[in-house]
Amino acid sequence: EVPVTTVLHSASRGSVLPANSVFTVPAYTVGKDQLLVFFDGVAGARGDSYNEYGNAGVRSTSITFLQNIPADMDILVRVN
Repeated sequence: EVPVTTVLHSASRGSVLPANSVFTVPAYTVGKDQLLVFFDGVAGARGDSYNEYGNAGVRSTSITFLQNIPADMDILVRVN
């Protein structure tokens, strides 16, 4: 079976996303290394830039950011 890749792109928002805010992303399985998150084109690291949201092995559609995300920062989330 060929894996399906889903992408979410958020180029700008009305305000800063505060640290620890929940951000909706395409569905993924927590703890399975399915997410790639880019900030202005630079790859973020789980546990450093963002955390997966939910229990390991369970499907989720959320992540949390570990720092404030400026309103004009480009966010790209890829699920493999």
